[in-house]
Amino acid sequence: MKKERYELKPCPFCGAGAHLFKNYGDSYTVMCGRKYISRKEPHCGASIMMPTREKAVKAWNRRESKNG
Repeated sequence: MKKERYELKPCPFCGAGAHLFKNYGDSYTVMCGRKYISRKEPHCGASIMMPTREKAVKAWNRRESKNG
């Protein structure tokens, strides 16, 4: 079984990298990684939880278009 890799866009609020975690059960969370970079900078709190890895990555990477 090959391990799938997913590319996560930076946090839409603070620009820090993001991390994907498997929760207990079958859900996944993508979270702002700022708290892992430096304890001096507060974690902005951005996160999203979805029932599958694919949905979590897709939801995190989705950005609103500038045209509305």
